[in-house]
Order: sequence, then structure tokens, then C-alpha cells
Amino acid sequence: MTAGQTKKSPVHSRNNRSDIRYVAYFDFLGFRSWIRSEGSAAVYERVVYLLGLAVKGSLPNSLVADRMSVKLHRSRVSYFNFSDTVVFYTNNCSYASLKDLIKTCVNFMVLAVDIHMVRGAIARGVFRVFREDRIHVGEALLDAHDLAESQDWIGIAVHKEMEGDPHIQKYCAEYPACLVRYPIPLKNGVCESYCLNWLDKRVSEWDFFPAEQLQECRLKALASTAGFPGEITKIERRIEHTRQFLMTFAPERMRLTLRAATQARNRERAG
Repeated sequence: MTAGQTKKSPVHSRNNRSDIRYVAYFDFLGFRSWIRSEGSAAVYERVVYLLGLAVKGSLPNSLVADRMSVKLHRSRVSYFNFSDTVVFYTNNCSYASLKDLIKTCVNFMVLAVDIHMVRGAIARGVFRVFREDRIHVGEALLDAHDLAESQDWIGIAVHKEMEGDPHIQKYCAEYPACLVRYPIPLKNGVCESYCLNWLDKRVSEWDFFPAEQLQECRLKALASTAGFPGEITKIERRIEHTRQFLMTFAPERMRLTLRAATQARNRERAG
């Protein structure tokens, strides 16, 4: 190094290019109440196994073995998670990457509902990844986080700023039953935007019996509110919002299991 030269910061040298990616943020509803009611050990035992399976089993090109172990192969989608939060992100903003991310989100939703109520959101924008330091930061993550946290259902919304994305329009034309417009229920009102019909069998790789499993999800959520009665109203409202959405976009599949769910509710009331 000659006189007058300065040494560049490693972070600065790696941080001089904007990375545009698609980012999906998920979090579980009522996780704090769940831990408080059942205890950390019981929740962790369930979450560590099932969440690991749900996350890895949702990724493109993953293989789930007979003993529920998952083998991962090269993919356009990566992930990280902490506590009850899961983030999926693409390695670029190509159409192929968007398709893989949506498929990942649909699969994850179906698997995650078996754990607890969950909501998610997809955004596009700057998202920088420093793998060696385990740092993930960018506007796209903030947008996806804010949209996910504002929702009042079990569902996956698409950020409104993505409506002009040509890849979104292309996907909507190719998979009109998956990427749909709907008045998304928020904690304060509704937002008319795109969201994912996570029961679209052209996209989803996992079986799901919506009315029955939605009822099971409801019962697990209610059980986790023991001692926290203020949470019950939120759970019933979110389940109803979700039921209305699924009845709109997956009516036949809902009706197939509606009878079983109704019988379960009747047994609950009788008991």
C-alpha cells in the first residue's frame, strides 16, 4: 500500500451493489401465549422437529425420506429462521426464482398449519446477504415483515408495490388459481391486493384437508390460550377470515371436509 492510500472496509467492498430479490416472511400467531401456557420445553420439542421439517420440506428440489428426514439440493430459494419466524429469499429477481419462492410459500403454509396458526407476506426489493456473518438486511425484508404482521388471518399476502412487477403479471396469467386478488383482512381494515391461494393443487405438493385441519388448528390455538382469555376472540376472528377465503377459492375441497369439521365442533360443544 502506497502513501495516501486507505484500506477499504471489507463490509464496504461487499456492500456497494444492490441485490434485488424476492423475500417471504412468516411468523406464527400466538406463539408467546403458546409458550406461556404449555411451557418452553413442550413447545420447543414440537417446534424444533416440525418446523425443521416444514421449512426444509418446502424448498424446491427437497426430498423427504421415509423417516421424515429431508435432503436438500441446489435451489433458487434459501432460508433462515429464528424463534417463530421463518424467512425465505431468492438468489435473484428472475421469473424462475419467483415461481420457486411462491411454490415454497404454498408448501410451507400447508405444513406449518399443522404446527400453529401462521401468516406470511412476499415483497421485492433490496435484500443483502452476508453468509459468513449470518447477516440478512434490506428493505424487502422490512416490507414483508410489516405486511405479514398487519394481517388478521392465516394467509400469504403480496406487497402492493409488486403489482407492477412483470413477473407477477406473468405468474398470474400462468397460475390464475394461485395468485388471486382478494380483500385481505388486516388488524385495521382490509387491503385489496394479491395473495396466494395455498390450496391450489397445480402448485401445492402436499395434501391438505382444509375444513378439518383448520378446525384442528383452531383447537390447538385455543388450547394454547389457557389463562389468556383475551386471545380467544382474536383466534376465532382469524379462523373465520381464513375460512371465508378458502370457501371462496377452494369451495369443493372445503366441502369435502366440512362435514368432519362440523362433527368435531359438535363433539366439542357436547363435551
